[in-house]
Amino acid sequence: MQPNRGHLDDHALTERVVVLDVQATKNGRQLRVQPERCVDCATCAAGRGCRQSGIFRLFGRQRKELLLRAPKRPSYKKGDILVLAFSPYALVLACFCVYFLPLVALLLFALLGEALALRPLAIPLLAFGGMALVYFCIHLIKGGALWHQLLHPNILGKA
Repeated sequence: MQPNRGHLDDHALTERVVVLDVQATKNGRQLRVQPERCVDCATCAAGRGCRQSGIFRLFGRQRKELLLRAPKRPSYKKGDILVLAFSPYALVLACFCVYFLPLVALLLFALLGEALALRPLAIPLLAFGGMALVYFCIHLIKGGALWHQLLHPNILGKA
């Protein structure tokens, strides 16, 4: 059975996942899923992470499971293999946040140090400190709900 691609274009990145659990919540149902390759992987089972699923790494450093809102139909059960699709535009935006924003912060904090007429050694310290602060803040939100909303994987259907 071919998954329903819905409104996503042919450039969407897909990942096959296994449903680990279906949970009832106030807002409907949630699926706890894991990349299909991790289910039988000894390295993943040992907690070391095989790094097979590149898309899942965007949700957190060692994240192997993901919670998704389940549509009302069709119904999913434990063990189902689903196909998730990630918009390439969302991934570009995520890369922009992770790589470009710290560089912009570096330049802005260097300009701030120059405008404040700081000592020559203090300007690069301020610039790198500002870049590190922005980088740290981005990585704090990387595993949270805001990051999940940014990437927003869609369930295309059962594999």
